[in-house]
Amino acid sequence: MSKRPNDVHLDKDRLEIIKWVTTLKDRVVLDMLKRLKENPKKIDWWNGISEDEKKAIELRNQSI
Repeated sequence: MSKRPNDVHLDKDRLEIIKWVTTLKDRVVLDMLKRLKENPKKIDWWNGISEDEKKAIELRNQSI
């Protein structure tokens, strides 16, 4: 039985994510991924980023 096109894309995406995760050295990102795995519906990414990142996003939003 052959895979549907969406299944092939999912497999490719999964492999790309696995490769990316194995290269991570940033503890904050790893902790965020761990929390996402443990509580997929309860994570708010905004609370997991630094104040500098929040300011950069807010400045970007103001210029749009």
